[in-house]
Amino acid sequence: MASLSEASPYIRSAHRWVYDGGIHEHTRFGYAYAVHYFTAGAGNIMVDGKLYKAEKGTLVLIRPGQVHSFHPAARQSLEAYNVYFDLWSVPTDQQPRFVFAPQEPDQQYMTLTPSCPELDHIPVCTSMAATSLPADCLHQLCQMEYLTYGEEIASSLMRAILLYWAGSIGNNQVSDYRITRLMEQMELYPETAFHIEDWCRQTGLQKSQLYKLFHTEAGMSPMAYQSKMRLKKAAVLLLETRQTVTLISEHLGYSSIHHFSKQFSSVYGRSPTEYRQLNRMDTGQGDSWFNEHIKNNHPLSTKG
Repeated sequence: MASLSEASPYIRSAHRWVYDGGIHEHTRFGYAYAVHYFTAGAGNIMVDGKLYKAEKGTLVLIRPGQVHSFHPAARQSLEAYNVYFDLWSVPTDQQPRFVFAPQEPDQQYMTLTPSCPELDHIPVCTSMAATSLPADCLHQLCQMEYLTYGEEIASSLMRAILLYWAGSIGNNQVSDYRITRLMEQMELYPETAFHIEDWCRQTGLQKSQLYKLFHTEAGMSPMAYQSKMRLKKAAVLLLETRQTVTLISEHLGYSSIHHFSKQFSSVYGRSPTEYRQLNRMDTGQGDSWFNEHIKNNHPLSTKG
């Protein structure tokens, strides 16, 4: 029995593709694993006789030996990232990725497919947001072909995609891009005064819908998530800048330093000042060393 964490993906091909109803999209039998992530368009994909909806955000895993075909909607096309790969073997040169019907498949070309419970639990079709880790990794993976160490990087990216995918299924997480986009905004700009009415307009959701979907995605309310991101940024500022606690409090939009300290202590178990003293690597007295180092090694830089 194989473990997904021990898999070593070998990328046969990784590229962007537009499905427009051509003959090459007809019924075929795969010899390798394949991942298709749709970024635009609408249609369906048939896998082993079952029809799945394909649209923006649809992530599909085709296993070796599965018969499948692509069916874009009328007057539309399906844009996708396509990756064909092996997990427990390295193919020979010019080994085919699939064979088209009605030609019969040749079993000698099949990649190794040991029993792997984690991989078995990944469904054929999943929804993944454009901001999700798999989407980001696939974008990078399709650009690795001509880079130094590109093969090794691509393998690591594919492994990350599969582990994230398997883990998200285990956690029953299905990302809603409308909500993950809000979460991303709050993570980047937690000090911004967000308003629920603006979020509703941005997502096209009613208040009750937004609260329900947000709680499903984040496990907490929008306001609680923003507070969490605000305190997370506060912790970073305490460790990586020399701003005073008062300035950090004001920058992050707290009504008072007392309120900030109380909120911070409830999450991190100590006051902002104590947190900084216990976790910072420097003592704040390193300027003299840096100035001396610059003076000795780059004397011109100290002159006006």
